[in-house]
Amino acid sequence: MAPRRPAKPATASIASGNCKISTVIDPNARVTKVHKPKKRRDGLLNTKIPVRSDLMKIAKGNSETSPLLRLPGEIRNMIWVYALGGHRINVLENDNVVSHTSRLIDAPNDSAASSPTFQLPQVCRQLYAETALLPYQLNTFALKNTISKSGWVKSLCAAQRRSITSLRPNYVYWTEYSWYIRKPMTAIFTNLKSVDVTEYVRYPWVRIEDEYGRRIASIVESIRAREGSALEVTCEPYDQLMKAKRS
Repeated sequence: MAPRRPAKPATASIASGNCKISTVIDPNARVTKVHKPKKRRDGLLNTKIPVRSDLMKIAKGNSETSPLLRLPGEIRNMIWVYALGGHRINVLENDNVVSHTSRLIDAPNDSAASSPTFQLPQVCRQLYAETALLPYQLNTFALKNTISKSGWVKSLCAAQRRSITSLRPNYVYWTEYSWYIRKPMTAIFTNLKSVDVTEYVRYPWVRIEDEYGRRIASIVESIRAREGSALEVTCEPYDQLMKAKRS
């Protein structure tokens, strides 16, 4: 049997103006392995990379050429707070599927909520290191319809749970909390600084402002008995609640 001719290497052509550039795909060329960052024990990605590596060259090049990353750290932090903070993030849970909507806390009540787009941590390694936890530290999470075994809490890694500083639970949550079905909030969110009881106070509707004040005082006392006096308890003003009811 006559020997077969060796197969020609595969080629790809790229037309550029009047010239034609041919590139040969080398079947023996080494394929660079995609670097997949490992996770730390707290659930965040490990952003450490070897000093003498291609990844370090890329990271150093980003810090030296990016107009954003060349800014002083103090100015970058101000930008991160402006871009990622000041929102009320509504947490919705249906059939074990967790979804989120958000809007600025200072926005009018009739303003539409939208899906949060906190994408800065996905831009590059340095931005991830600087901003990964800021959406949890700088926003209020409003628990809309979460049940006792909250899938939302389970979906958070340890670092994310520790970073949450402000909650606004719904009436069902508060009812379960008052019946001791719920754990103390600071046992789950160890750095919780404030909790909004508006949803607890507004149902059932109070008709007299004095009654409203007495109810808030009673709720604050019961919460601090479980959570300690360091936790700040907030609530929307009475006239604002009445305005929302009429609308």
